[in-house]
Amino acid sequence: MKNANRIHSDEIVMFMSELLSLTKPRVVLMVLITTFGGYYLAGGEIGELRFWLTLAGVALSAGGTMALNQFMESDIDRQMKRTMHRPLPSGRMHPMTALVFGCVITIVGLLILWRGVNYQSMIITTLIVIGYLLVYTPLKRKSPYSSIWGSIPGALPPVIGWVAVRGEIQAVAILLFAILFFWQLPHLLAISWIYRRDYSRAGIKVFPVVDPSGHSTAKIVIAGCLLLALTFCFSYRIIHPNHWHLLIALLLTGVYFTYGWQFARQKTNKSARRLLLTSYLYLPAILLTELLFLV
Repeated sequence: MKNANRIHSDEIVMFMSELLSLTKPRVVLMVLITTFGGYYLAGGEIGELRFWLTLAGVALSAGGTMALNQFMESDIDRQMKRTMHRPLPSGRMHPMTALVFGCVITIVGLLILWRGVNYQSMIITTLIVIGYLLVYTPLKRKSPYSSIWGSIPGALPPVIGWVAVRGEIQAVAILLFAILFFWQLPHLLAISWIYRRDYSRAGIKVFPVVDPSGHSTAKIVIAGCLLLALTFCFSYRIIHPNHWHLLIALLLTGVYFTYGWQFARQKTNKSARRLLLTSYLYLPAILLTELLFLV
């Protein structure tokens, strides 16, 4: 009997672990960090009930969206080495389980934002869900510009945090959106370059697949870095004319640009991995800069 109970408990733990993996916890964590940034910069009280409800609603909605994305792309994931061992393509989970799970936690998250925070945060989150699942996900099979479209829902979480406090979109929220949007271009294209063979095999039309020379990829990487620098210059002129803020932001962006330029010249997996690592370090550094100077 004890052995039977232990086996049953292990099965429950394994099932819960599989459900958690559907939500892509690392992606959700990044979403929560940027949402927190928007909330804090808007003047929200950290620790109040509205703060926790905002994070809970965003976490559930984001996790549900990731689960639904895996449901929609299980055929693609089955063809790529880095995703073929996920619960759905590997056959460890029935697709209907993922569909129901994704729908339920997404809806619960949106309801929490609507009833516990405000309707503005719920509307923006709903737009993210719709944009990610109904536009970005199917567009990946049709156009390399899906990477650019996908950067829009990816850049909106700090706006959710902002409107959760202020109830409206203002200049700083637009600045945060622009930072996240332009940051994602080199970030996503570095990933696309590293896994371009996987993407090609699965029929995903990213720039490194449709243009194997890498010229298009390199141009967008450089453009993303330069537009980041331009964003901070506009911020200095219009939002917050602080010399130190501008200097630190441009120095950090200069490092990002350096690795973007190296990738543009070399177009190798090694340079793409360096750019990807730099992107992971750049984002928290630049968000911390915004938190220090824009509060």
